[in-house]
Amino acid sequence: MKKAIEIKALDDDETLAALKMPKFGLLKPVRCSKCNHSGSFARRVFAVSGVPVSKFSDDATQEAIHAYITSHFGIAHVFFKSPGSGKKLYIDSAICPECQSTMIVFDIQLTSDFFDEVSRVVGHPNEKERRRLK
Repeated sequence: MKKAIEIKALDDDETLAALKMPKFGLLKPVRCSKCNHSGSFARRVFAVSGVPVSKFSDDATQEAIHAYITSHFGIAHVFFKSPGSGKKLYIDSAICPECQSTMIVFDIQLTSDFFDEVSRVVGHPNEKERRRLK
């Protein structure tokens, strides 16, 4: 029997915890496409269960989940994320405080943590590691 897909809107504390997960918070809302607001944004995060890891990037699966989010929560633009071990699927969205649009541009925030992660992935030690190795 096929397991049903469940989508749960995270409460404020759960959303803050998700945003602190490695890799989850790298892609952040930066600008509203509708009104060009570029300050802070309200976030809505959802946890998705019942989807096999092999189907996380499946277009049909994402379209079905997206249609559900749009019809039940009125959120038209979302990002699918599987941070950490990659075994959990989340939906991330933002709402403009100026015009209430969900057409928000997300971008990678270039922080020292981001560069440390890139250095680790490509096998080059970052500055702190180089000092430690000397």
